[in-house]
Amino acid sequence: MKISPRTLPGALSPQNRGAADWSWQSMVAYGCRSLVVVLDPRTLQIVQTVDHQSGTVHKVKWAPQSTAHTIGDPYGLRLASADTNGRIIVWDINQAAQSAEFTDSSRAVVDMAWVGIQSGCRDLLAVIHGPSTLAVWHAERGVCIWRKSLGDPLLSLSFDPFDCSRLALRSTDCLLLINDFSPMKPPPTAAQRFFTTTSTPARSSSSASSGPVSNPSPRPDRRSKAFNRVRQLVGGSMHPRVSEGSTDVPMSDCLQIAFLKACRHHICLVYPRELLIVDLGVQQTVGYVVCERNATPFVRVMPCRQRDILYCLHESGSVSLRTRQSYLDVNRVYSTSSAAPGALPRSPTGMSGAVVGEEVTYALHCQSDTLRLSKATSVSSVQVCPMDERSVSLVLTDGRVLVWDLLSAASDARPARMPT
Repeated sequence: MKISPRTLPGALSPQNRGAADWSWQSMVAYGCRSLVVVLDPRTLQIVQTVDHQSGTVHKVKWAPQSTAHTIGDPYGLRLASADTNGRIIVWDINQAAQSAEFTDSSRAVVDMAWVGIQSGCRDLLAVIHGPSTLAVWHAERGVCIWRKSLGDPLLSLSFDPFDCSRLALRSTDCLLLINDFSPMKPPPTAAQRFFTTTSTPARSSSSASSGPVSNPSPRPDRRSKAFNRVRQLVGGSMHPRVSEGSTDVPMSDCLQIAFLKACRHHICLVYPRELLIVDLGVQQTVGYVVCERNATPFVRVMPCRQRDILYCLHESGSVSLRTRQSYLDVNRVYSTSSAAPGALPRSPTGMSGAVVGEEVTYALHCQSDTLRLSKATSVSSVQVCPMDERSVSLVLTDGRVLVWDLLSAASDARPARMPT
């Protein structure tokens, strides 16, 4: 590996928020002003630093790698980064050199993601150019294969890990779903639009939290209480008319969309105080997770592929782990003799999704300590190790990097890792 001149990164810019990624080669890359810093999370030592020269880095994505490598096609470290000037640079981290550089008329890069290797090509990059253009670039040649304007202001994108032809995009007003995505040509059909509505008026949720009502009624069970507050997805080419007894919910309140990696057709919609699990097959909400009253709001959610669990980052800097449980498993008593202390409960559902008529919830399993941060310091980005999914790294705005390890109660603790 060619080591570039040593650079000591400092405090991050507000525009660096979210610019970080953890690779399959166990390397963490994050943006620090105009720099891209690559460090080893095991030793927390900086191994490489590359410079954009101009503009602030605000997106960083590691390229996927094929499992089969030969002498002619060696194993490498490729990284794509985008800055605030609209430039996208593909780096060869081993040589600290640029492989390609391209831009779309200096338009801002809102979000980007590598197209899955299931499509047969490892060099394709899907990019959202502001405000509403979706494009696919050949990352090695710097050539735009196709671009299409979707009409709605786009905020982020997410590929289905089970089907590379399905793409979800988050807009300011709705959720866009493309079921015929192809890396070679634009989608021939228009994207499906979904809007969120509640099944009860907004005053019902406020009255439920303010105190007891004057007219006593039988207390509903946990299942009906949760689904009375759930939000439904309503599809249509235009914004649907809100029916009586329903309340329109702006999509701008949604912080993130992410496909579940351990369950087909399920996507997670992240709100500050709640998580919605939506089954795209039936276009219904099948899960509803409410943030605890004594906990700070959600900031980001990271699904795992080996187990159906969710890592949740909170505003206080703490990371919580939630495991999937069905409604039938909520009241089930697990025998302490059949399970090891601290072991995660076994998921009752398979990879095909939830059982019909079953409420899916994610119970809180464990949570890290709250970080004692100053008013000027916050968490800039969070990543989960894609190999064993047992480590979480936090990049703070003051330049520190923290790594949390998930341990079972019966295992010995790993050696402590001090922040950089």
